[in-house]
Amino acid sequence: DRSATATMVKAYLRYEQSALCGVVSSARGGGGVAFADADGAAVAVAAVERVNVWSVRAGELAASLAQEGNTSGVGGQERLPECTSLLALAGAHARSDRLLIAGYADGHVRVWESDGGCRAQLRGHRRPVTALAGSADGAALASGAADGDVVVWDALADAGVCRLKGHRGQVTCLAFLEAYGAHTAGRAGSSARASTSGGGSGAWLASGSKDGMVRVWHVATRHCVQVLQAWRGEVWSLALHPEGERLVVGTGDEYLRLFDVDVAAGEALAAAAVDADAALARREGDAEPAAGTKRKGGGGDGEDDGEGENGGEGERAERFLGGIAGSLVGAATDVEVLRESGRLKRSAAAGTHRASALEFSADGLLLAAASSGRLVELYRVLDGAAAQRRAKRRVKRAKEKAAKRKAALKGELESLADGDPQLEELEAELAEAERELAEGVHAVDTLQLQAAVTTKARVAGVAFAEPGGPWAPRKGGTGKGDSSKGGATQRLAVALSNNSVEIVHVSPPADKGDEGVELAHTLDAAGHRADVRAVALSADDRLLVTASSGLVKVWPTDAKSGAPPTATMSCGYALCTLVAPGGRFAVVGTKSGSLQVFDLGAAAMVDEVEAHKGECWSIAAMPDGSGLVSGGADRRVRFWEYAVTQPAGGAASITLRESKSMSMSDDVLSVRFGGSGGKYLAVSLLDSTVKVFFADTLKFFLSLYGHKLPVLCMDASDDGALLATGGADKNVKLWGLDFGDCHRSLFAHDGSVMGVAFVPRTHYLFSVGKDGSLKYWDADKFELLLTLEGHHSQVWGLTVSSRGDFVVTAGADKSVRRWVRTDEPFFIEEERERKMDSLFEAEGAGGGGEGAVLEGALAPASNPEMDASLAGRRTGETADAADKIIEALDMAATEEKRLNEAATEGADKAGAANPLMLGMGPDPYLLRTVRSVRASELEQALLVLPFEHAMQLVGFLARMLRAGGAHVELCAKAATTIARLHHDQLSGAHAARSALEELRDACRPAAQRLRDTMGLNLAAVRIIQQRIEADRAGLLGAAEERVAQLRAASARMAAVAAGGATLGTKAGAAAEATKSEAGRRRKSRRLA
Repeated sequence: DRSATATMVKAYLRYEQSALCGVVSSARGGGGVAFADADGAAVAVAAVERVNVWSVRAGELAASLAQEGNTSGVGGQERLPECTSLLALAGAHARSDRLLIAGYADGHVRVWESDGGCRAQLRGHRRPVTALAGSADGAALASGAADGDVVVWDALADAGVCRLKGHRGQVTCLAFLEAYGAHTAGRAGSSARASTSGGGSGAWLASGSKDGMVRVWHVATRHCVQVLQAWRGEVWSLALHPEGERLVVGTGDEYLRLFDVDVAAGEALAAAAVDADAALARREGDAEPAAGTKRKGGGGDGEDDGEGENGGEGERAERFLGGIAGSLVGAATDVEVLRESGRLKRSAAAGTHRASALEFSADGLLLAAASSGRLVELYRVLDGAAAQRRAKRRVKRAKEKAAKRKAALKGELESLADGDPQLEELEAELAEAERELAEGVHAVDTLQLQAAVTTKARVAGVAFAEPGGPWAPRKGGTGKGDSSKGGATQRLAVALSNNSVEIVHVSPPADKGDEGVELAHTLDAAGHRADVRAVALSADDRLLVTASSGLVKVWPTDAKSGAPPTATMSCGYALCTLVAPGGRFAVVGTKSGSLQVFDLGAAAMVDEVEAHKGECWSIAAMPDGSGLVSGGADRRVRFWEYAVTQPAGGAASITLRESKSMSMSDDVLSVRFGGSGGKYLAVSLLDSTVKVFFADTLKFFLSLYGHKLPVLCMDASDDGALLATGGADKNVKLWGLDFGDCHRSLFAHDGSVMGVAFVPRTHYLFSVGKDGSLKYWDADKFELLLTLEGHHSQVWGLTVSSRGDFVVTAGADKSVRRWVRTDEPFFIEEERERKMDSLFEAEGAGGGGEGAVLEGALAPASNPEMDASLAGRRTGETADAADKIIEALDMAATEEKRLNEAATEGADKAGAANPLMLGMGPDPYLLRTVRSVRASELEQALLVLPFEHAMQLVGFLARMLRAGGAHVELCAKAATTIARLHHDQLSGAHAARSALEELRDACRPAAQRLRDTMGLNLAAVRIIQQRIEADRAGLLGAAEERVAQLRAASARMAAVAAGGATLGTKAGAAAEATKSEAGRRRKSRRLA
């Protein structure tokens, strides 16, 4: 029994995050905001690891798109990757009106539906995703990352297309070079319209990077056809006009550069290259001998010397792809897809701040240019007539300036010799004016600064909504000859770095002095504007008080994620806080040294006292609840008592009255009561020591030294046995208060320890630090129990409930997180083993990072310089998918062998189906396994397959293609991917020729059948669409005719009603006359 007791392992209860509040927006870098619907009624913003969708009208959280993470995983809870970029993608393939595409710090791209479901997770980058772009019809998606790669994705299949390599720095912006204005107006026929503007949807892509280059890519050939670098510094933003004819580039200087887009020339070049190489392939194909005949160098009928059909096809494929790329590279200097048409100097208010974000409105009438500071410039896009007038004014001013200078130098011109700098400069100005007059309208003449909006904080992103929504105000324009001055008011969402979002209405200017800009809504009530520096709970654990620079907020502790606070009050720069007994009042210590008292129910400050001449770093409640103790930078520890005051006719409130004070030898950083019943007062000083005094007499008791840097936080256990101190030296030390001995020094965090707190009535300890983690310790065994990683920056505040059932933390990412204790037990040793296993698995799955990607898989051997590779990235999921395929291949081969043996011996000996294969045959089971792999992971899973299993899979796929079925596209894709990935081995393997021939003979007819079916369905859909449009036109025509008839009838009735009064008067007079005549006649008859 004694040995059994000694070997018992202690179990602990796990903590996990249950709620996250206080984050409105964490957008940064210019791409973290987008309107979630076409009406502009909801705006989506990056909010640390979530994507928050806010209702603009109500100012409330409509949805929070959260990732699935390790909430009870190895060693605690892992930190979910932060959302770094956001894009709203419209597409007919979506179940909802729009998809939200979010890029994350772990290199993943997640596709969210509006109902909150994650449609797909695309893994293609090693570094944070910094740029996103979608094609006009939503069929293609491009992502750029800090690793310099651009990955193109098929948004319909949720799979990678290719990886484009060439940038030497972080990719900052992307844009598909195609018209998209028609797509936003209506999706019918969108693909056809896109194809007329340049080779189909997603054919051309422009990318900008911190290496200072803008690259133009032809996606079909996976090659860069143009490189632009005519400026200094980085490229930060790109914006394509909805008509697809003009591209605006924002760099690190004060200019916006404009480029004319001409994809037709590039398409003609690519088409010519493809046609030429296809013709070459056909000529070589015609020269091939018939199947079964002897080839040159062969050794008999149907034989080959290893350089025959397979080698010839490989060489032709290499020449085909290499020829296309070579043609594009050779003509890249001759054909310019982007041609610079001018540059526009930004307003003086922008200063030297870079253009971090550029955005055109959906109708192309406005351009928003956001700086890295607090300015958003709004440019109105002018039509031809207005641009012509602007150009004339510009040329006139240039000529007048040159003429004035010439007149000023008139007396000196004769004395100036040829080659004089002043004379040459004047001649250059005159020549420039004449040239501009001859050229007429420049591209810069089409952009006119309408307004420069100054925001409350740095701009983190901008996004336009589509005009004409249900709540969009209207304002007519009066522009003469300028169509850009009319139309609907535009709605612009501006995400700010201070955890807020502003909705700005931009109207056409009514007159010369009107900027047409109005701040319509501000989304900021749900969070703090600065780092949350302090948190405190009420005695009953019902209220939570958070304090930051300028704001104090009150929250219910049972609030769900994204819930707003119940009260908000203004304060100074808060450094510490506590809730007074009763839970009605809170006290905040500020950087200016004052103590501010707030009435939480009335949401108002009721008292403020000047407590210290410097910062008030710490306050602690007295054990009996009668007051508090404060410590500050003025080297004083002051004792305060609560006093109740009630002004005449007002509610009762409390004030602070100083009872006594104590002088210290250095700045006071932290104060805390400890010992049984609060017997001792511990004071942390700037000299890295902790002084312990008797609380009643203030007599010195102990001096605790051992920290190498100042102690920033302290807490004592309820039984008075332990005192925990956390310092800037990243250590947590546990002290005994009986003799002042240090029980253990724990290296706790990778940064300064900012808070420690014991769980009441236990020796379990929580600590937080600048490394963003919350750690759970056993102070008796000196063991780290859990590491809870949720915050994305420093954690400043920590508080534990009175029962220890939940913990609240807050930090520099402006989030307030609640961690609850669950009923799930865990053991320390098991957690350690699982953590080690997970590290080994992660290392094996990541295995070399980009080295796991076959760089030359997409490039033929004759052209290894192609700027492309596989789109995906090897992860643990892809390795698991490969293992599943290998296991299915082995089982299918074994089952097929058993069935063949049974067939030779007799059909009655086949036996029952294999239960491990779910009663399926080899081919259906293998197809089911391949189908279970995500489309975004299939390519990397096939890459991991050994060559032997890859060829085995090719045989199964060829047989399934020959048998027909509903999954022709999947089988063909898997087979061609294997052929491309193992091209070199297939070229040198004589035995692989028969498998490739079988695959070719099976794949081409199956693909042709599928193509014919799709063509038939597409033709039928177009006919149905034409009938619907005709019926709609007929109905509209009939309705318009009916309306016209009703209006005409109404007009006739109105005319009749108007003339009826006159006719009625005349008829009444006639009736009276007739009546009187009849009466006269009757009277005459009576007299007679």
